[in-house]
Amino acid sequence: MIQMENERLYSNWGLRSAHAALKCGGMLAIWSAYPAADFGIRLEHAGFEVEERGVPAFTGSKDEFHHIWFARRVD
Repeated sequence: MIQMENERLYSNWGLRSAHAALKCGGMLAIWSAYPAADFGIRLEHAGFEVEERGVPAFTGSKDEFHHIWFARRVD
Protein backbone atom coordinates (compact mmCIF):
# COMPACT_ATOMS: atom_id res chain seq x y z
CA MET A 1 0.00 0.00 0.00
CA ILE A 2 1.47 3.34 -1.07
CA GLN A 3 0.99 6.32 1.20
CA MET A 4 0.10 9.44 -0.75
CA GLU A 5 3.18 11.35 0.41
CA ASN A 6 5.37 8.58 -1.06
CA GLU A 7 3.53 8.18 -4.35
CA ARG A 8 6.03 10.40 -6.18
CA LEU A 9 8.69 7.74 -5.59
CA TYR A 10 6.79 4.48 -5.99
CA SER A 11 4.53 5.49 -8.91
CA ASN A 12 5.43 4.75 -12.53
CA TRP A 13 6.11 8.44 -13.24
CA GLY A 14 8.31 8.64 -10.14
CA LEU A 15 10.32 5.62 -11.24
CA ARG A 16 10.76 7.10 -14.73
CA SER A 17 11.97 10.37 -13.14
CA ALA A 18 14.49 8.48 -11.01
CA HIS A 19 15.69 6.61 -14.11
CA ALA A 20 16.15 9.88 -16.00
CA ALA A 21 18.13 11.38 -13.10
CA LEU A 22 20.69 8.56 -13.07
CA LYS A 23 23.59 7.90 -15.41
CA CYS A 24 23.82 4.46 -17.02
CA GLY A 25 24.88 2.09 -14.25
CA GLY A 26 23.58 4.43 -11.52
CA MET A 27 21.88 2.77 -8.56
CA LEU A 28 18.55 3.48 -6.88
CA ALA A 29 17.68 1.71 -3.61
CA ILE A 30 14.10 1.70 -2.35
CA TRP A 31 12.98 0.43 1.07
CA SER A 32 9.55 -0.84 2.03
CA ALA A 33 8.17 -2.31 5.22
CA TYR A 34 5.82 -4.46 3.13
CA PRO A 35 6.28 -6.88 0.22
CA ALA A 36 5.05 -5.77 -3.19
CA ALA A 37 5.01 -8.60 -5.69
CA ASP A 38 4.71 -6.35 -8.75
CA PHE A 39 7.13 -3.59 -7.74
CA GLY A 40 10.22 -5.29 -9.20
CA ILE A 41 8.39 -5.68 -12.50
CA ARG A 42 7.46 -1.98 -12.47
CA LEU A 43 11.12 -1.11 -11.87
CA GLU A 44 12.14 -3.29 -14.81
CA HIS A 45 9.54 -1.59 -17.04
CA ALA A 46 11.03 1.77 -16.02
CA GLY A 47 14.44 0.64 -17.35
CA PHE A 48 16.15 -0.85 -14.32
CA GLU A 49 17.91 -4.13 -13.65
CA VAL A 50 16.47 -5.21 -10.29
CA GLU A 51 17.55 -7.20 -7.25
CA GLU A 52 15.20 -7.54 -4.27
CA ARG A 53 16.49 -8.34 -0.80
CA GLY A 54 14.59 -9.18 2.36
CA VAL A 55 16.22 -7.90 5.53
CA PRO A 56 15.19 -8.56 9.14
CA ALA A 57 12.71 -5.94 10.32
CA PHE A 58 14.60 -5.67 13.59
CA THR A 59 17.62 -7.25 15.26
CA GLY A 60 17.04 -10.93 15.78
CA SER A 61 13.85 -11.07 13.71
CA LYS A 62 13.31 -14.39 11.96
CA ASP A 63 9.68 -13.85 10.91
CA GLU A 64 9.35 -10.17 9.98
CA PHE A 65 11.21 -8.72 7.02
CA HIS A 66 11.50 -5.41 5.28
CA HIS A 67 12.27 -5.22 1.57
CA ILE A 68 14.91 -3.32 -0.35
CA TRP A 69 14.96 -3.12 -4.12
CA PHE A 70 18.30 -2.32 -5.70
CA ALA A 71 17.66 -0.93 -9.16
CA ARG A 72 20.53 -0.23 -11.56
CA ARG A 73 19.87 1.93 -14.60
CA VAL A 74 20.50 0.05 -17.83
CA ASP A 75 20.30 1.47 -21.32
